Amino acid sequence: MSWKLCLASGIVCALGNDLPLSIHQIEQSEDGMSLLQTQARLTKPSSLLEAEEKEDNELDSSLDVDSDFESDITAYDETEWAGGYKRCFGSPRGAHSDCKVIGGGKGFAASARLCAQAAKAIGADSFQFLAAGAKCWLKKCASINMKYSVEGRKRPWQIFSTFCGLARIHTELPSDCVGPQFTNYLVFPKPLPDVCDKDLKFRGLKSNNLNGLGPATGAQVLRFAAVLPGVDLIVKADSGYQPGKASKNGIVLQKYGQINMLSGTKTFMSFRFVESEGQTPVKVDKFLFTVFDVDHGKRCTSRMTVNATKYASYHVAENTELVVHTDIGGPGYSASSTFSSSSKGTGRDNPRNPMKLSDVQARRAVTFQYENIKFWTMGFEIGAGVGGRNIMFGGHSSLTADVCPQDEPDAPIQEA
Repeated sequence: MSWKLCLASGIVCALGNDLPLSIHQIEQSEDGMSLLQTQARLTKPSSLLEAEEKEDNELDSSLDVDSDFESDITAYDETEWAGGYKRCFGSPRGAHSDCKVIGGGKGFAASARLCAQAAKAIGADSFQFLAAGAKCWLKKCASINMKYSVEGRKRPWQIFSTFCGLARIHTELPSDCVGPQFTNYLVFPKPLPDVCDKDLKFRGLKSNNLNGLGPATGAQVLRFAAVLPGVDLIVKADSGYQPGKASKNGIVLQKYGQINMLSGTKTFMSFRFVESEGQTPVKVDKFLFTVFDVDHGKRCTSRMTVNATKYASYHVAENTELVVHTDIGGPGYSASSTFSSSSKGTGRDNPRNPMKLSDVQARRAVTFQYENIKFWTMGFEIGAGVGGRNIMFGGHSSLTADVCPQDEPDAPIQEA
């Protein structure tokens, strides 16, 4: 199945396939530009820096863009690279990263090492470097989506990020589905503890009439009340959504949101934060969102697949059962990842507490980290089968309990 989510265009780095590069072979000299000398440029407003970078990309260049400028790349020890930045490969030839510019400029850093040091000093997660003109642009991508662009002159930019070079786990999974099934997930750095400040709660509903299909009446959405203090979450679906039993939509155990989908259907859903009193959008700086119980019926019927994009990271169990695949994107659609079931499940193995997942429950869940967004979109597909299947979701989970430990009593069981 090919998912093409029409959001902002972007391409993911070819992670896990990056060629090692010696730090000594990408920079020949650190003379003429010290880290201290670069500090004066760090406070320039981002809007001016972005305009400057755009102008720079539109200038003529004498560089031979058709030359094989990566032909001399050789192995490097990753531990040598300052600040954890790694070279991103797999971009279109001559591309630059179109992520948000937060520092740097022309004549900024004489070497990639100095550019990395400046990036680390201001908390940039990515940067691009061009030796000609000592060009160093410090950037914030906040995800594996480097947003490669070939607008303007094509130049042999060296692009580095903390999101490139992630370890990739490729393992065959036992499954009752036809053909070999493999997980192919990326190992992201653990979220920082400040993500724990925003724990989404699913304890009450204001609207329960997704696409006007019930079980309630009124606004044709699901609206979860106070998922954060003073903030509601509104869920809308496209015309592809059909429930098996709409009566199952709503709140489960005062810990999960739940949406029932008819087998043989697929849909994209938007999740939007708004002020609890009204419709005013709210931007949340950082939070975790988990999809639980990704499984299927007998003989791989009603197989569940989740599609995600625009995340900063995702986290699965080391022994996950999920079949994970990343689409690097293309013209008109963003990079995305899919997570499909590989095992049969029943109601008896459904999770009852997101922070106390059993081993089986943890293997069938995925937690996403999102940053600085008002809304996000996810795709869901339930394969051919009989009846419907429940999509369960929530906030924190035991997949990230080492970052956000919780020790709270179970909420009273109360179905919506």
